[in-house]
Amino acid sequence: MRTTTHSALSLLVNRHAVSRTVTDRLEILQALINSPTADPIFRGDVLRIPAEHPVYGWRCKVEDCQRSKEGNWDLCHRHQDQWTALRADGAPYTSFLAVAEPLQTRSWSEPRTCLICPELPAVGHMGLCIVHAKRWTGWERWMRKKDLVPHFDDWLPKQAALPGLGNCLVLACSELADPHPLRLCSRHRTLYGRQGRPGDAQVPDRRQGAQHAGPDGHGKVIYGNEAAFNRWCRTAPAIVRMTGTLSLLGLRPLVKAELQWILLHHSATLIEGAYWPLRFVQTIAQHCRDHDAGSLTDLDLDGLPDHCQKIVKAMLCELRLVYFSRQDTKQSGFFETEHYGIRFPNCSSHFDLTCISQTWLRDILWDFFDDLLRNNPPLVPRRLSRPSVEPALNSAPTCSPRHRQAATTHVG
Repeated sequence: MRTTTHSALSLLVNRHAVSRTVTDRLEILQALINSPTADPIFRGDVLRIPAEHPVYGWRCKVEDCQRSKEGNWDLCHRHQDQWTALRADGAPYTSFLAVAEPLQTRSWSEPRTCLICPELPAVGHMGLCIVHAKRWTGWERWMRKKDLVPHFDDWLPKQAALPGLGNCLVLACSELADPHPLRLCSRHRTLYGRQGRPGDAQVPDRRQGAQHAGPDGHGKVIYGNEAAFNRWCRTAPAIVRMTGTLSLLGLRPLVKAELQWILLHHSATLIEGAYWPLRFVQTIAQHCRDHDAGSLTDLDLDGLPDHCQKIVKAMLCELRLVYFSRQDTKQSGFFETEHYGIRFPNCSSHFDLTCISQTWLRDILWDFFDDLLRNNPPLVPRRLSRPSVEPALNSAPTCSPRHRQAATTHVG
């Protein structure tokens, strides 16, 4: 059965709010994202989440371990294997964390630039680009043949920087291109070969391909089908790093703003059991890119893994708080407790009233709950702060008065 976000959450389409256009939604979301109270790490085309972030943190829970979590676990792969073995013997988790030895990373958490060429990516443990790493290896070999000791610190200042080639040509990639005429990062060059080299892009001069793109930074490339190569660059996925990097490059403006705001809002209102691994969010972003989705509300969920579909549906629930004002919910036949700053434990904010077929009776019930939650709210163990839509929009100079007035009705 074909699953879309419309069928999964039909209430997201509000036929009464005809003035709530794509432009309205985009401007409201951008105002919220750029408000002074919003965490700036959720702005931009590439989100870089700190390792110890309280919601989206990605580092292993073993103290001082530098490796990233594996999948949905709280531990890296090696520590997860160790914990699984100890758990079979009945050992408690806390005792494992107390005795587990921290591990170092096998590679860098973040891409680094060459020590000599600031515009080229480094490879290997020495921090040199491919070209200078080979030059150092050759010079080191030459020195040893002469029974001399090569000193890296003496060799380094004598090297000249090579020109960079900008970012990788893959639309979704934020990493620097390797010094190679194809102008792809190392991971996408590998992926290009594994996927059968669409367009059959070749470097006729092997010396240029192995050493550098040429003195001006542009070596010759011949194509069997250049359009196919360019199409592959537009559609190739971002390489998922388990280090808190989320690429939103190549997404349409509204769906990009939706993901930014949802991640921001979710980090402030996280409930138990609602952990979203960033690699799953990257899969969702790639699905939006592949289908050229204008909004999450238009997204076809076919082809997404089940866990990603569940996350998308949860994301749409979060978007209801922005796309529907309190009065909109009455017209559409539901209400949201978070519009009143309330979230009941182990319960969704969304309550569907459409099971009441008589509109007049449904409206009476909605008015009753509206009056109750505004004037005599229930005591709950954790009362959410009211969504910061109004102060965010008031402080955003780019938000028009009409949009500010429309959006601030969300807070009642």
